Amino acid sequence: MERQRAEWLDSDLWKLFEQLESRYRLSQWEYRLAQRELQQVPYGPSEALLLAWLRYCRMVAELDRTTAEIEGLRTRVSRTGALNP
Repeated sequence: MERQRAEWLDSDLWKLFEQLESRYRLSQWEYRLAQRELQQVPYGPSEALLLAWLRYCRMVAELDRTTAEIEGLRTRVSRTGALNP
């Protein structure tokens, strides 16, 4: 099914949005993988636990960054009146 676009929105805006949306989906997928990896580490202090925790934290940060970028785009476009919330 092809996504319908508002014709009055600039094609560069759609391109940027699709890039951000793609990064966001990838970030979500990597976050879920890191979360499962963390949950599968055996209980107790270990290097594996530390590595899994650090990877999980990196994925949370990346998900936060992509979310902020999408929100920033939404705010900029909404401020100009080009996109209704």
